[in-house]
Amino acid sequence: MREYSIPTLVFCYLFFALFVFTSLSVLVPFFSSTFSQLFSLLIQDGRIFDLLLSALLLLGFVSNLFILILSSWNQKEGGYMRGLAIFGAMAFIFLFVFNLSGIAESDPLLDLVITEQERKDAFELLFEHWSDAIIWCLFYMGFVLLPLLSFIYDSSLIANSFFRRMRYFRPSINVIIYTLMGFSLQNYFFKNYKIEYIDLVGFILGFILLWVVYIRRKGLFGFYERMNLFLLCLGIVFFALTYKFFDGRVLLPRYCFYVCALVAWCVEWGYIYTKKEENQI
Repeated sequence: MREYSIPTLVFCYLFFALFVFTSLSVLVPFFSSTFSQLFSLLIQDGRIFDLLLSALLLLGFVSNLFILILSSWNQKEGGYMRGLAIFGAMAFIFLFVFNLSGIAESDPLLDLVITEQERKDAFELLFEHWSDAIIWCLFYMGFVLLPLLSFIYDSSLIANSFFRRMRYFRPSINVIIYTLMGFSLQNYFFKNYKIEYIDLVGFILGFILLWVVYIRRKGLFGFYERMNLFLLCLGIVFFALTYKFFDGRVLLPRYCFYVCALVAWCVEWGYIYTKKEENQI
């Protein structure tokens, strides 16, 4: 049986807890008219999902600070890792303060409730909400598409020395699943804008590529990867059934899964390099 590091186990449990809470927040209103507004209340600014997002950002800061301390303690081959840890800690604390300040409460792209009179063309929509589009692209390219393609073509890329070094920073299968769970939170059957179907197409492509990796390289999937993949499939079913609650109101829950994946990725490469340095001392 594959041995898992403590950080991997911790984030698998954290992902499970976040998945269960998110699923219950949409399933309870779906089955009970008494709690029909539960999901709408939980995603408001200052409520539980906003607090969860702040907690995950703070966890990211603490994790990078811990990586910085460990890499400073082990002096060998840790220069650029310490630089990355410093950058990561600064980025997380900035986002934490930014989120608490309430500056980012400007009706994001997926939070719009559109009427016929309020409709805008695609370019105007992207111009007004460019930050959400950039975040979507960064997470999709960096944590879904490129890592999955690298897993598929790993054997042909291994000869490249640059790729061999960058493999340490490649998101794991678990991190990819965490990110895809965030993308799975969407209305699958109706979009206010045609351009929003890019979101759905991107998610479907990422999900298909994940299964291609699973078929071709089953050795990458241990117990926790398989369980997380099962949770992703279960989440797709849950969120498809409860699509009426996702009328552009899933930004905060999505960001919780995105940040969970980002923090898990930081901790994973930090752990790999810290162990590498310890073995060389």
